[in-house]
Amino acid sequence: MAALRRRIAAAIGVVAPPAAAALVLAAEASTPRYSAVTFTISRLAAPGMPQALPIEVAILLAAAACLALAAVEPRSRWALVAAGAALMLGAAIRYDPLSMRMTLVHRAFT
Repeated sequence: MAALRRRIAAAIGVVAPPAAAALVLAAEASTPRYSAVTFTISRLAAPGMPQALPIEVAILLAAAACLALAAVEPRSRWALVAAGAALMLGAAIRYDPLSMRMTLVHRAFT
């Protein structure tokens, strides 16, 4: 059972980050007037943006990778749990340029 858990965690840890990167690159390419040099990816997930859903999925994939690796890596478990939890909260609380409060909360977690 432990070997299966390690394999599943390893698969998530290997597959999720490149999948997240591909989603972000596709969203960047299809969003006019977006510059990765000037803006964070949180702006791609802001309310009203055309590619908000793929960016939310990408952030959650990164969180899943952190949490999966935390389940099998005892030396850095708490750092991975903290990173995964912060990414999940950052995805749940979107950047909103019209709400300073939501933007500040989002930035605190990301």
